[in-house]
Amino acid sequence: MNYAFEHDGKGFTPSGVLVAAVDITRHNAEQEENDLARIKAGVPVVVYPIDLPNDAKDLATAAMPFVKNVTLWTGLSVGVIVRQSTFRNPFGFRSTMTAYTWRDHDGHLWHGRGAGNGMSLNSRRSKKSS
Repeated sequence: MNYAFEHDGKGFTPSGVLVAAVDITRHNAEQEENDLARIKAGVPVVVYPIDLPNDAKDLATAAMPFVKNVTLWTGLSVGVIVRQSTFRNPFGFRSTMTAYTWRDHDGHLWHGRGAGNGMSLNSRRSKKSS
């Protein structure tokens, strides 16, 4: 992942590294295409679980005000969370992690762990297809 953002006329990566003068929008669009290709190929990818307002057309999900989506860094939705569970983090004092299972738009299941809603999630495609 090598997305960039602009601050005070300079381009930076999320880790704070200054990047060369490039068109940030074009650069992020190329990165987004690369991540979508990685998802299609089943290669591990970093995504972000997030609650988005529900614009459901069917009655089964119309009662839920938010849908748990999985997005890329730019906010493009790439899937929907099927299951999540929170557990105690064995590496931190009184901290928790969240395990996610999500389905991409092609129907493939993915799984990964992260710190919670809106935080990065390292995902790998599951061996099960549905």
